Amino acid sequence: MGVFTSGSDRRLSITSLLFFIVLHSLLVLAMLQWVARSLMPVSYFFGTSVEAGAVGHEDGRWLRAWRLVATPAAANRLNYGQLCTLSLLHLASAAVTYLAVTYVTVAPFGRYAAQTRVPIAIPNTLSWMLQEAPTVWNVLFFVLYEYPSAYQQYHTRSAAGGTDAQPYVHLVMEALALLRLPLLLFLFHYIHRSFIFPLFLGRSRNDTPLHVTLSATAYCLFNGRLQLLASITLYPVPHDAGGGASLVEFFFNRGAQSSLCLVWLLALVALGGSYCFFRGMYINMMSDYMLIDLRRQRQRPLARDHQTAEVRALKQNYAIPYGFYFEHVSCPNFYGELVEWLGYAVTVLATGVVRPHPSAAFGALGFGRAAAAFSFFVYTAANLVPRAVCHHAWYIHTFGDAYRALHRRAIFPWYRAAYREDRHE
Repeated sequence: MGVFTSGSDRRLSITSLLFFIVLHSLLVLAMLQWVARSLMPVSYFFGTSVEAGAVGHEDGRWLRAWRLVATPAAANRLNYGQLCTLSLLHLASAAVTYLAVTYVTVAPFGRYAAQTRVPIAIPNTLSWMLQEAPTVWNVLFFVLYEYPSAYQQYHTRSAAGGTDAQPYVHLVMEALALLRLPLLLFLFHYIHRSFIFPLFLGRSRNDTPLHVTLSATAYCLFNGRLQLLASITLYPVPHDAGGGASLVEFFFNRGAQSSLCLVWLLALVALGGSYCFFRGMYINMMSDYMLIDLRRQRQRPLARDHQTAEVRALKQNYAIPYGFYFEHVSCPNFYGELVEWLGYAVTVLATGVVRPHPSAAFGALGFGRAAAAFSFFVYTAANLVPRAVCHHAWYIHTFGDAYRALHRRAIFPWYRAAYREDRHE
C-alpha cells in the first residue's frame, strides 16, 4: 500500500510514513530545545539577585546558559536586541523568498508538485499537520517547560533558598499570564491550520514533496518562536512585582503614565486590528473550503478540440471557482491571509507601545515587537503575492478566453498584476 503523487512514482509505504512521523517529531522536539536555549533565547529577570557567593566560573556559565540577568533593564535590552536582529533576518529571508518564487521556480506543491525532481512525497493532509504544528508546539514548550525550568534553575541558586519555591502548576499559570492578546490571535489561526483544516482536505492527486514539508517545518519553528518572543510580556516579571497583568489591567495601569486619549486610541487600534484579523481569516477559510468543495464535486468543464492533451487533463481535475471573493480575484484565500496578518501586526503594535513598569528600554521593546510582527506580514506577502500571480497565469493558461472574460485580478481586487503565461507552457 503506497502513496502516489502527480502521476510519478514517489510512494512511501505505511511503515515508512510512521517512521517519518516519529523521526519528524523527535527532530522538532530537539529543534525546539536548541532554538529556545541557543538560537532565540529569552533573557529572564526574576527579581532577586543570585546569591553573592555564586560568582565562580561555573556559576557564570550557568547564568549565561539560562539567560538570567541582574536587572529588568538588562533583560529588556537583550530581548529588544534579539527581536530587532531576528526581524531583520526575517525581512532578509522575505527578500530571498520573493526573488526565488518570482524569478527562479514556483513553489513545487499542489498543482505544481509535478515540477519537482525530489523522489519522495508526503500525503497532503499529513504534510499540513506536520509542517504547521511546530508553531503551536513553540507556545506549549515555553509554557510547560521553558519558563518553569528557568525559574526553577534560578530558585536553586537564589538568595531566597527554599523560602520562595513555587509549585509547577503555579509556574505554568504564570507563564500563561505572560501571553498577550496578539499571540492568542496567532494561535487561533495555527490551531485551525494545523489540526482542523487538514482534516477537510481529503485525498489529493498532488502530494507534497518531502523538501517542501521540511522547509515549511523549519520556517514555522523560526516564525513561531519569533512571534512568541514578540507577544509575551517582556521582561518576564517576578512573582512580587505584579507580573502577568491581563489586557484590561494593562490598559488601566498605563493610564497613570499616558494620556487618556492615547490609551483609548491604542485600544481602538487594537480592536480594529483584531477585526481585520478575523475578517481576513474568514475570507481565507471560506475561500479554502470553497476550493475543497469544488474539488470534491469533480466539476469538469467541456474541452474544446483545439486544446492540448495537457490542458484537457488539467480540466479533468480543476474547475473555475465562482462566488464570494472569487468574483474579483483568482486567489482570495491568499488575499484573506494577507489581511489577516496585517491585522495581527497592527494589534501587536497597538498593544506593545507602552508598558506600566518603568524601564528605559520599554519604548524600544514596543518597536521590536511591532518589527517582528510586520516582518511576518512582509514575509507572507513576499511568498503569497508571486504565487497568486502564478496561479492567475495558470488559470488563464488552462481555461483561456473563458477565464479572461471574467476580468479577475490576481490577488488584490484593486490591482491588476502582470503575469507570464510562459511559466506554464
